[in-house]
Amino acid sequence: MCAPQQVVNGIYFLANDFASDWVHVATESIRAKGCTLPICIIAFDAQTRQLERMAARYKFEIWHDPLIDRLETIGAQFYPKHPVNRRMFRRLASFWGPYDHFIFTDVDMVALMNWDEILDAFMASGSRFWYFDRSPNDVYRPGPLLDELKNRGRAVLFNGGMFASARNVMTFEKMQALTPQALALRAELYDSGEQPFFNYYMDYYDVPLDSADTFMPDLYDWMWAPSTFDGRTDFFEIADRTGSFNGKRFPMIHWAGHDPGPYMPQRALYLKYRFRNASLGDRLRYNWTWQKKRFSGKPKRRLQT
Repeated sequence: MCAPQQVVNGIYFLANDFASDWVHVATESIRAKGCTLPICIIAFDAQTRQLERMAARYKFEIWHDPLIDRLETIGAQFYPKHPVNRRMFRRLASFWGPYDHFIFTDVDMVALMNWDEILDAFMASGSRFWYFDRSPNDVYRPGPLLDELKNRGRAVLFNGGMFASARNVMTFEKMQALTPQALALRAELYDSGEQPFFNYYMDYYDVPLDSADTFMPDLYDWMWAPSTFDGRTDFFEIADRTGSFNGKRFPMIHWAGHDPGPYMPQRALYLKYRFRNASLGDRLRYNWTWQKKRFSGKPKRRLQT
């Protein structure tokens, strides 16, 4: 379990053994950029044996806690037939974990800058919550709830894939109390994991929300791997080499909805960190696996943890 007495600030992922390659890539990229923040993995489920074998090498800790299981119970009320979506609620445990201030990010990403700088700026800003991207089609459906929130100056519609915040900005007790009301509005929420409920909590309790680029104006606020700019798909590589693209920096590149494989977008950046500090045997195994995937045909895009 993560040890709160040893750390103050850090980074959270939500992951299990299925995501072990992503954990390797994410951790290697974070350290390659000079970030020294400790990393804590919130267990997506009980399947963490492989991650436990990796923990000493990559210097992260795995957090299992009964309260995390209770978050999944809340998620199950929204998604009784969708185990992945209900387990996504576990990421909200980051608000009462071992870190006073933290960055949470989906694990299917590569860091493109030093995240120490981001968390230092967050703490200096006096903000309670920073978001890095928005998801206008993944939070509230058009309807009375969205209209009412907009009239109150709310409904930022932030993306929960990466955020910076502090302990107790959300609490389990308030989440539990809000659940019946959110369930009554279920028809006005999209089916996108914990993200609609996450946004609704922040809007209902009037938690101040700030875009990271308000305080770090040189940050670029679009990080999805399949993105293009003026017909170009190589701008993430440009950013990775120079730290700048069109006057902006990318905090990360995010492969939401894509599995690792020979057909993934921006695969060169993924492989750069997958092979960083990897053994020759690991490289050969990985190349063989990808060649096998090529012969099996291009897979359909699917969302995974």
